[in-house]
Amino acid sequence: MVADALGRITYANDAVATLVGLSAERLRGRHFASLMASDDSLGDLEQIATRVAAGQTWSRPILGRRRDGTRFHLGLVVSPVRNEHGEVTHSIALLRDLSQEREIAEMLGGELRQQAAVGAALAALDPTDPIPVLAGEVASAVLLLDGVDSCRVIGLGAREQGSVLADRSRGVAIPRQLWIPPARTRHLRDRAAEGAWVETWVARRAYGRYGQELRAAGIRAVGFAPLRHAGRAIGVLAIGTLDPRGVHVLERHLAVLSHIGALASGLLGPGLAAHQHDADLRTEIERIIAERSFASTFQPIVRLADREPIAYEALTRFGDGSPPERRFADAEVIGLGIELETATLLVAAESAEALPPETLLSVNVSPAFVIGHGSVTELVARASRPIVLEITEREPIEDYAAFREAIAGLQVACDWAVDDAGAGYASLRHIIELRPRYVKLDRGLIAGINADPIRQALVAGMLHFAGSIGVEIIAEGVETEAERLTLQQLGVGLGQGFLFGRPAPAAADSVNGPISGL
Repeated sequence: MVADALGRITYANDAVATLVGLSAERLRGRHFASLMASDDSLGDLEQIATRVAAGQTWSRPILGRRRDGTRFHLGLVVSPVRNEHGEVTHSIALLRDLSQEREIAEMLGGELRQQAAVGAALAALDPTDPIPVLAGEVASAVLLLDGVDSCRVIGLGAREQGSVLADRSRGVAIPRQLWIPPARTRHLRDRAAEGAWVETWVARRAYGRYGQELRAAGIRAVGFAPLRHAGRAIGVLAIGTLDPRGVHVLERHLAVLSHIGALASGLLGPGLAAHQHDADLRTEIERIIAERSFASTFQPIVRLADREPIAYEALTRFGDGSPPERRFADAEVIGLGIELETATLLVAAESAEALPPETLLSVNVSPAFVIGHGSVTELVARASRPIVLEITEREPIEDYAAFREAIAGLQVACDWAVDDAGAGYASLRHIIELRPRYVKLDRGLIAGINADPIRQALVAGMLHFAGSIGVEIIAEGVETEAERLTLQQLGVGLGQGFLFGRPAPAAADSVNGPISGL
C-alpha cells in the first residue's frame, strides 16, 4: 500500500484489503497506525517516520490488527518515495501475513530445532544439480530428524508406475527397490492429495513382498509427505523408523514433515516433474515401438509432363493422431530417436511391397540414423525396391566428414536427396557437402510460382545450379495446375504435392496402378 507524508493511506491493493478485513475503498484515508496493534504502534510509528523521512527503508515483524480487532504477526517493509526534487512525499509498504509461520513454530515447539536444521541443510543445496543427486541430498537432510532411520524420494509418474529416485538410511539395511508397483503408485498419488500421513503395517497387503522385507529390516512404521509441483502431487518423501513405538514417533514429526515436504517441493518440483515427464514419455515411446502403433502412408513423386509416378515418399502416421514431428522429437529427447526411426522405416519398407513395381521408395532419415549405418543396411536389405534417403535441411549435420565416411562405409546401393531446399542456408551446404542425386525444393518456393517472377527466377537459378552438378530437381507442394505448368515450362522434371495425390496407405490392390485413395 501507499501512504502520504502524514501517514494517510492513499492506495491499497486487494491483498492488503483481504489481510486486514477492510475494502480498499475504506482503507483510503485511514492512518497507517490503524493497522497496527495499539501496545507497540507508537514506538514503531516513530521509528518508521524517522527512517522514511531520512530516505531509508524500515523493516521488521510487528503485530498487526484486523478490522475485527484480532491481532496477527505481520512482516512489514516501508520505503520512501521521492518526487523529482528528491523530496520524500510518500511511503510504500509491503505487508506479509506471518501468522501461519508463527502458528507452525508454536505448534512444533520442541521440533523447531530439527526443522531448522533440516531447513538449513535444504537451503544449502544447489537446485541446479541433477535430480538424482539432489534427491539423494534431500533424503540425507531428512535423516536429521530424531527417530527417522530411512528416507527415500519417490517419483509418482503421470502414468501407472512410480520410481525411487533416492534411498538413504541410518543404521539399517533397507531393501533396494527401483520401481513402485502400479497399485501402490495409485495409492500414494491419491493419498498424497490429502497431505502428510503415517502408515502402519495394518495395510501390509499394499506393500506386498517389499513390506515383508521392510519388516525384516526392523522398520516399524512409514510416514509420507507429498512433493508438489504446479498444483499436483508428483512424488512423496517416505520416512521410516526403527523405534518400537513406530507410528507414535512418526506422528510427532508429521507437522515438520509436511513443512519439509513443502521446502523440498521447491527444490525437487521442477526437476522431478521433468524427470517424470521423461520417464512417462519413455514408457509411451517404448510401447509405441513394441506395439507398432503407427503406419506408413505414401505420397507419389511424379513426372510433371505426364503425372506418371516414379517414386513414393513414405510418411509415418501414429495411431493416436500425434503429429509425427512431435513424436520423433520426443523420442530424440529421451534417447530413443534411433529406435523409433528404425522401427518406422522398417515398417515403411515392408508396407512398400504393395506399391506399383518399378517405382522408387523415398524415406526421410536423420544424420544420426545414417551414421549408425547398420540400420541403413538393414533398411535397404528389407526393401524390395531401390531406396532414396532424404536428409532434410532442418536436420543439422555437425560433422560432414563423419557423415560422408558413414555413407562410404555402407555396403548397399542407394540414392540421396536433400529435402526442404530453399527453407534456409543449410540446404545449400547439404548439397555442396553431400552431392545428392535429388534436391527437393521447399513448398515455400513453389506456392504461387505461376504468378511470382521472383520465385520463378529463384527456381531457374536452382535449376542451373543443379544441372551444373548433375542433380535432379523435385518440386514439393505442387497444389495447382498453374503451378505444374509453370514448373514444367521452367524445366523442372519432377513434382510432388496434393495435385498428384495425398499421402495414403499402400493398398494391396494398388501394385499395378496408382495408390487407392490418391
